[in-house]
Order: sequence, then C-alpha cells, then structure tokens
Amino acid sequence: MDYQAALLNPIYMTVGVACTLTIGANSHDVTALDKTVGTLLTFINGGMETVVPAAVVRMRELAALGIAPDDVDGATLALNGSTWTVNTHEMKPSPKGEADGEVYLLLKKKRV
Repeated sequence: MDYQAALLNPIYMTVGVACTLTIGANSHDVTALDKTVGTLLTFINGGMETVVPAAVVRMRELAALGIAPDDVDGATLALNGSTWTVNTHEMKPSPKGEADGEVYLLLKKKRV
C-alpha cells in the first residue's frame, strides 16, 4: 500500500496550508497541518500528557528539500499569519517507517 497516495496526499491537499520554514539563512516553502491550537503529546516513559502547539509536515517533503529531522530544531515557522520557533520535533512514522511518515514540529511562543 502506498501510504502517501492513499492517506497523506489527500489530507495535505485538503487541509494543508502553505508555510515558510526558515533554517539559518535558508527559507523553504512547505505544506503543513496547523495544530497551533494544541495537540496532545504523550510522554510514554514519564506517563505524562500535555497539549502543545504544533505543525505537522511530511518527511518526504522535508527530505526532498534536503532537510533532516534534526535540522528543524530551532528553526522559525511562519504559518497562517503567525511566526513560531520550532522547539523540537517528534517523528510519526508510517507503516513503512520514519522516512515515509510525518514530523511534528513542536512550537514555542510566537516570535514577534
């Protein structure tokens, strides 16, 4: 099964929004799912749950731009009229692995 074609492409084409991810001096146009109102994040080892603002991007899109997951930490994300700092990231692999899945960009306060 092609997870991208069957599930992710239709979702991103329907509800994805254009945004700009800036890593150092380089800006990249990407499509993201806006979860800035908060998404549930569970810490398995500590048994804690918290709600954090996030944006979700496809790993294939980042890889096509030459961006590794660790590259997004500390980046700036301009999304739906607001600018955020990417605090860290979490991988959400597809059944075919991380390279075929999504990356949750966990955001911290809006930058001015």
